[in-house]
Amino acid sequence: MHTTMHTPYPLRSFRLRLTPGRRLRRRLRLAAGALCFALGAAACAAFGGESGRLQPNLELPTLGGSQFWTDVAWDADWKVQQHTWTGHGRLLDPRGVRRAWGAVDACTARLGEVAHLDHDAAEPTRPFVVLLHGLGRSHRSLGALERRLENEGYEVLAFEYASTRGTIEVHAKALAELLAGLPEPREVSFVTHSLGGVVLRELTRDPEAEWRSRHRLGRAVTLAAPHGGAAIAARTARCTPLAWILGPAYRALADGSAAALPAPDLEFATIAGARGDGGGWNPWVPGDDDGLVALDEARLDGASDHLVLRVAHTFILSDPRALDAVCAFLRVGDSTAALDIE
Repeated sequence: MHTTMHTPYPLRSFRLRLTPGRRLRRRLRLAAGALCFALGAAACAAFGGESGRLQPNLELPTLGGSQFWTDVAWDADWKVQQHTWTGHGRLLDPRGVRRAWGAVDACTARLGEVAHLDHDAAEPTRPFVVLLHGLGRSHRSLGALERRLENEGYEVLAFEYASTRGTIEVHAKALAELLAGLPEPREVSFVTHSLGGVVLRELTRDPEAEWRSRHRLGRAVTLAAPHGGAAIAARTARCTPLAWILGPAYRALADGSAAALPAPDLEFATIAGARGDGGGWNPWVPGDDDGLVALDEARLDGASDHLVLRVAHTFILSDPRALDAVCAFLRVGDSTAALDIE
């Protein structure tokens, strides 16, 4: 049966209603908004980043950082973030409320003053897990995984980084500096999604890094990571607007430089998603796939365990089987659920 959707007015009538005067006003509003944004960014860059100073602050809730903020310090779920364009910092409490902003060093100093109030001296140190989100995502995408690990007794840092605004090396360096500045030595494990798995490989490539000398390495699990590069990135990276939006890390997935990184320098497992029919969900990705990453691209030599789940790229983060496998591998180094695609 052929169905046609009708509208009560022709599309042209909506265009005709935008008179020259209305179009001019709309353009002026857009220009004013852009000007306000530019002036705000300039003010933050000029005054917010002045060394050693905090700026007057209203304690306002934030989204916790997405695409323009990277965590640079952390303690007891308090964090300092730095803006990728202006360079100024802000101090967020565990609820994501901005408690201070200004120079990054001043925010970090304030973090040292306030975070200890959330410490329970009687509480023993818990196993520590760092979560790394994927390209174009934020720490909020890791919510189900974070809650599950906390229920399992782990202390969790869901690392926020401006994934579309920097190279893989820049993201790994930011995490390395954060880990080096943790208030006490830890055994650090990692769980990553998508691009986060490639950032982990860059992070662990230098065995002499300062953070490595301070902490012990635990285990790692990568979920739907494009370890072998990404065919879909290679096909679309020639689109200049898309390449600019998704940034240099996306281009590294396209040109093969990400695939050339060494495997993580710790015991790790890989978990991949697939449709299970050999053809996959995405015709632009060769073979079976999870919609974005090919099954073969999610494999990496050196893994202690490799699981394949019938689940799409995004939903692997909340899939109960994936969460079970992550917890089992972190705990005993064995997923205990060697799943195959039916």
